[in-house]
Amino acid sequence: MTKDRSIILTIREYENSVDMPDAERVTYLDPRGGVHLKDGDDRSQKYTAYAEECAEYLRFGDEVDDVTCGDFPRTSAVKVCDTPRLYIEAGFDQLPMLYTQKHLLRAIRPKSEDDPHRHGLSVAQLKRLPELLAHPVMLCDSPAREDTLL
Repeated sequence: MTKDRSIILTIREYENSVDMPDAERVTYLDPRGGVHLKDGDDRSQKYTAYAEECAEYLRFGDEVDDVTCGDFPRTSAVKVCDTPRLYIEAGFDQLPMLYTQKHLLRAIRPKSEDDPHRHGLSVAQLKRLPELLAHPVMLCDSPAREDTLL
């Protein structure tokens, strides 16, 4: 497989793994089922960095699958991602961002008034967490604490 094909297929695999809506995808299927970039396959090198991000997002997604199937080491936390660049620029340290299995499993349980930690997220929604952390809608100072961003 060529590097260009690998870029395109990695991106498509991530898009599929999170049930990404067509409007947000950068790939599409032709009538024969072939995967292509909406911008044209000849532009694949432009997507090299994004494909590398997608590969890391897929790693997290695989770990989510392992946790939900009981195949992840019981005492290990799941690495969501390294601290995204934007957070480092905001003053955070470069450390791995971790998610405990207990919290992960509670996040995908149906919402409950009795348990505020149940978020009712789908597994596909949860798998988007590293991407969403890397591209937040906003960061703002906490009105209550000087050492906290929201």
